[in-house]
Amino acid sequence: MRNPLIWTSLVAIFIMPLLFGAFPNVLESLGLARSAATSEAGLGCSTGVGETACSVTLAAASAFDGMDLVTVTETSPGSADRTGDSALAENGVTLTVGNLAPSTAYTFGVSYRTVRDGVPAALNAAMQGPLQVLLGFAGVLVVIAIYYGVAKS
Repeated sequence: MRNPLIWTSLVAIFIMPLLFGAFPNVLESLGLARSAATSEAGLGCSTGVGETACSVTLAAASAFDGMDLVTVTETSPGSADRTGDSALAENGVTLTVGNLAPSTAYTFGVSYRTVRDGVPAALNAAMQGPLQVLLGFAGVLVVIAIYYGVAKS
C-alpha cells in the first residue's frame, strides 16, 4: 500500500510549479481578452513657467492600473518616447507627462488598452484583482482535493 502523504507531496511538488508557472500567462490572456487596443494622437498640453510636467485627458479609461500597456510618444515640439516619464492617475484617464521643458507646448500620441464593449464594469474590476486571489485559492483547493483523493485510495 502506498503512503498517501508521500504520494500527495510528490504530486504537489510537480503540480504547484506548473500552476504558478502558468498563472501569469493566464492573467495576461484574461487582461488582453477584456481589453481592446486604442490609440490617440494630437493630445496637447503646455508646461507653465517653472513647471516640468503637464497633463492630458484620454478619451476613455485605461483597462489596466498604472502604466501597464500604455505607450506615450512626444510628437511636438520634438519626437521622443515619454512612457518612462509618464504616470496615469487612478481615474485611468488623466495622464501626466514629466521631465519636460518649462513654458513649452507639447503634443503627444498615446497607445493604451480600453475595456472592450460588452464587458460589464463589475467583471472588469473582478478580473483586475479578486480574480487573481480566486485562481490562487483554486490552486490550493486542487492540492487539497488531490490529497484527500489519494488518502482515501
